Formats: sequence, structure tokens, C-alpha cells
Amino acid sequence: MDSNKDYSGSTPRMDRVGVQKLDILDLLCQIMYLISITLSIVLVCCMYLLTYLPDQIVQGQNATNPAPLIGDPNLKVELVAKHFNFPTAIDFLGNDDFLIAEKNTGNVYEVISGNITGPLLHMDVGIKDERGLLGISSSGNSNNSSQENSAVYLYHTQCIKDKVSDTQNCENHVSRYELNRKNNTLTNPKLILTLPGLPGPSHNGGKLLMDKGGNLLVTVGDLQTTKFNQNKTGYDTKAQNILNGTSPDGRAGILRITQDGKSVGSGILGDDYPLNLYYAYGIKNSFGIGIDPLTDNLWDTENGPQFGDEINLVKPGFNSGWEKVQGIWKLNQTREKEDIFDDSKKEVEFVDFAGRKI
Repeated sequence: MDSNKDYSGSTPRMDRVGVQKLDILDLLCQIMYLISITLSIVLVCCMYLLTYLPDQIVQGQNATNPAPLIGDPNLKVELVAKHFNFPTAIDFLGNDDFLIAEKNTGNVYEVISGNITGPLLHMDVGIKDERGLLGISSSGNSNNSSQENSAVYLYHTQCIKDKVSDTQNCENHVSRYELNRKNNTLTNPKLILTLPGLPGPSHNGGKLLMDKGGNLLVTVGDLQTTKFNQNKTGYDTKAQNILNGTSPDGRAGILRITQDGKSVGSGILGDDYPLNLYYAYGIKNSFGIGIDPLTDNLWDTENGPQFGDEINLVKPGFNSGWEKVQGIWKLNQTREKEDIFDDSKKEVEFVDFAGRKI
């Protein structure tokens, strides 16, 4: 070896290789550490799901769906039946026996202890947007009827196409059927109430409820689209709190009728038909009504136009305020929020039907 030759330059290259190996090992160690942390988190999550999730699964027929969370330990949610096509309404005939209606198919089924029977009935219905088979109620829920001879009432939209104008004439109907227990069918249909269905296709309402006196309560929306449309005239009535509107035609209210479709007594708001059917008015659209079993008070839910959904205590003659008020808001002429409504200021003039409103 040449003693005069300088080999000192080789040492830095060897050091750099060693440093690179150490950096790679350090990086691998960090990756392994992150993987171990991730696996630990996954393991903890799996243990939590295995421990607590079974208590939050709906129990019942082929139950696999997660249930709503319930804060009251005395309550539970049980899956009774499934695989229905757009169900819109149910009505109980007994503790483990109820009827269920499908919006678009026009089918009615009976569910007894989780077993589905039917369809008991199929009807052709208009299905555009909120039209369809929308409500069901039976006389078996009233005090003066029994399950064995129940009449079943359906709220449904019927549309007939006009071949000349290529338009549809739609109406909402309340029809009565007899529940045939031997054949598990709904038979002997009878139309008891014809209601407007235009302009639509929104806000048809359609909920039915039998009160303790055996009278039928019917919700009907204003049949207007949520978006204000100034081109559709002829559908603005006093039932919508329009002072110069036409006489009420059945829309925008809760109606109360006998099981034959007649008025109950002389009427709350007036004597003339169909004003004498109104139990409440000024209702934009309602998908739910119920009677408090302790007080016998009627309550409803009301859908607002992207705001102002309501839950109301409904006394006879109740005015829900639409189209002047929705929720806590005063509305302008195009049904948009203008300001907070203050009844004490008397800024809004409502229709009062010659003082007969309550």
C-alpha cells in the first residue's frame, strides 16, 4: 500500500451509509408504533360494540336494524314487521293487531302478532309527490263499535286524465269499507266525502282519526306547493286566512264528520256546507293528529315551509294561522318570514267567520 496516498476521504462515505440505515430503522419503528396504536383503537371499538350494541338492537322479527336511542329504561323499541313499500298510516284494531296502508301501491295489509296478512285491498291512486293512499282509521277504535264489525276508512287521491286538455283532475276521497274477517278483505266500498285535490300535488294532508264519540277527524292541507306561485289562482280561500278569499271548500283544515260523511251537528264555524265540517282551519298541512287519552284533547303536527313546524293543541274552532303566521313568524304576501309574530300588537288580521271562531 502506498503510504503516501491519502485514504481519509472514505470515512465520511461509510458514516453516511450508517446514518441512512439508522434513519430507515427509526422510520420503521415509528410506523410499527402507529400500527399498534391503530390496532388498539380498533380493538377497543370492537369490544365496545360487542358489549353495548346488543342492547341497542331492535328486538323482534328478523331484527338487524339499529333502534332509536331511548333515555327511559321503562321503554323499549321492538321491530314488529318490515318490508313495506312507503307506509303512510297505521291503525290499531287490537293490542297486537293493526292495519297499515302503503302510499304508492294502494295496498292495505293487516299485521297480527308480527305476521303480515294481505293485501286486504288494492286500489289505484294518484301518486305524484304527496298524493296517494294517505290515511286509515277504523270504527273499532271508538267506544260504540267493536273489532268484529269494524268499518275501515281510507283517505286516498284519485286522478282522472282529461284527454282533451291532457291534464289531470284530482280529488281526495274518504271512503268507507267493511272489514271481512272470514276472507281477510276490505269490501263494500262507499265514497262518503269528496275533497279538493288541486292544484297540488303537495299538501294533501290525509291523516284520519276516530274520536271517542265515533266521529271521524280528517286533516286536509292547502294543496299548494311550498314555493309561492302567483300564477295559480282560484285556490285561495278564507280557510287560509285570506280575507278576500273564496268560501272554504274543504282544504286547509281539520274536518270532523260522522261515519256517513255528514256534519256533526250544525257545525262550529258555520251552517253551510262544507264550512260546517270544519273543526279547525288555517292549517298548511298536517301529517299527524292524536287524542290525549287522559284529557281527550286533540293535538296536531303541522309542516312548515322549511321553517316553523308546529305541534298544536286543537280546540274546536282553532285557527292555526296559515297563510298569515307559521310557527313564531309573521309571513308576507309571498308566504316568507317577515318578523316575529306578536299577537298583542294586532298587526295581523285573521278570518274569524263572523266571530264564530274560538
